[in-house]
Amino acid sequence: MPALDEQRSREERAARNQALFRDVNEGVKELNEGFNFVTRKGSWICECANHTCADRLGLSTEEYEAVREGGSRFLVAPGDEHVWFDVEQVVERHGGYWIVEMTGHAGELAEHTDPRSDHHIPVRSYDGSLHVV
Repeated sequence: MPALDEQRSREERAARNQALFRDVNEGVKELNEGFNFVTRKGSWICECANHTCADRLGLSTEEYEAVREGGSRFLVAPGDEHVWFDVEQVVERHGGYWIVEMTGHAGELAEHTDPRSDHHIPVRSYDGSLHVV
């Protein structure tokens, strides 16, 4: 497989993995909001591209909403091991979490799988080509 095809495949894998974690956190948001009267910080999962990551992050709902302002932005645990620098860049660093933004083809895919987008393609229906299968 030529290097260009390998890079494109890596971008698609990263976007798909991160979109799945984002979908989970969208569901977690409702649970966290229900406990706002008990604790200001909710528990969120790291949305890094590593499909085996299970790191938990403490953020308020307002902090989480700030991440969701862009469909290509994701919440990750602090540390270079949670960033795929060839497909994303760190745009904000906070004490307990970082925000990364996917770039290039990966960024386009992330935007299209954003559940808050008007052009949302469900991750489970995504085949890597921005078409529903």
